[in-house]
Parts: sequence; structure tokens; C-alpha cells
Amino acid sequence: MVAEPDTGAEPDGGERTAPRRARRRHAARWLPFLPSIGLGVLAAVGWLWRPPPVALLAGPHAPVWLQLVAGAATAAAFLGLAEGLERAVPSFRFASRFLERALRGLGLRRRDAVVLAIGTSLAEELAFRGLLLAWIGLVPQALIFGLLHPATRRGWSYSVFTAVVGLALGALTLAFGGLLAALVAHAGVNAVGLWQVARRSARPRRPRAQSR
Repeated sequence: MVAEPDTGAEPDGGERTAPRRARRRHAARWLPFLPSIGLGVLAAVGWLWRPPPVALLAGPHAPVWLQLVAGAATAAAFLGLAEGLERAVPSFRFASRFLERALRGLGLRRRDAVVLAIGTSLAEELAFRGLLLAWIGLVPQALIFGLLHPATRRGWSYSVFTAVVGLALGALTLAFGGLLAALVAHAGVNAVGLWQVARRSARPRRPRAQSR
């Protein structure tokens, strides 16, 4: 009796390892953001140990809608300021392109951009405007916030810009008594930046014309 040929071919090693490699590449996209996430975890522990005198979300000093509007307006103001600085200040333009190249190398997808924008913003707000603002004050937390966002020595102006952002976010927190407005502003800035990077990364690259 002749055995029937097996039509269900076994996948070769390359086919078996392809999904695993894809998962590894996807996980690697998150690695540069782990310090922010880890900082947020430590901040959450700090909140449980010694809760700061601010509300986790909406503060008691204004209606929720006003805090949302203030956060959105602050995000729009800083996005506009960043665009102007990129055009006028060579150091900031270098930092912007440097960071965009680094992020594009991660191959972020649009879904990743949204999740990372919310996650990193929440983590950093818990740490800086939640704990450090209460522990060391408005200006020191803003300076540390700026120093922890470097873009090489040539892009020094980006750290200065980030420190100013930290100062404004701290002022929002103090004004409203909660993190909601600062979180909306922070997440808005991050979401726009990461979304633009993800959108540009998704575009097919044009083939270079061969010189004759």
C-alpha cells in the first residue's frame, strides 16, 4: 500500500520564527520609554507612601471643563512655540530633527503613539507635578524635568524649552490643585509629536533616482 503524500507541509524555521521576531521588534519600540514608565511606577509608590497635597486628576479650584480647556490651550501654545523655535533657533531645529530620527528608527505605529503619549505623560506628571512639585518646589522640579530631556549638547535649547514646559505644567497644577490640566497639556504635546513621527514612518520611502 502506497502512503498518501502529506499535503500539510511543516513550516520551516524562518516561518516559525517570523512572528517571534515581529513581537521582539514591537517590544523594542517601547524600550526608550521604559525610564519614564519606571519613574511613574516609583511615583505611584510615593503617592501611596506620602500622598502630595494635589488631586490625582481634577483639582478643587475650578470646574473640570475649565481645567480641560486650560490643558488643551497650553498644549496648543507649546506646540506653536516649538514650531516657531524650530524655524528660528538652529539648536532647537537640530534637537527636533535629532529626536525625530531617533523615534523614526523605532518604527512606531499610530496606535503605539497614542498609548505612549498617555502612558509617559501620566508617569511623568505623577512624578514631577505630583511628588517633586510638593517636595522641592516649582522651579527645581522644572529644572530637573528639563535636564532629564536632553538632546545632545548641540541641542541644548530643547532642555531649556522642556524646563519652561515643566514650569508651566507646575503652575497649572498649583492653580487648579490637581494634575488634570497638566496631564492634558503634556499628553497633547506628546501625542502630536509621536503621531507625526508614526505617520511619517508609515509613508513608503521614495526610491532614489540612479545617477547615470
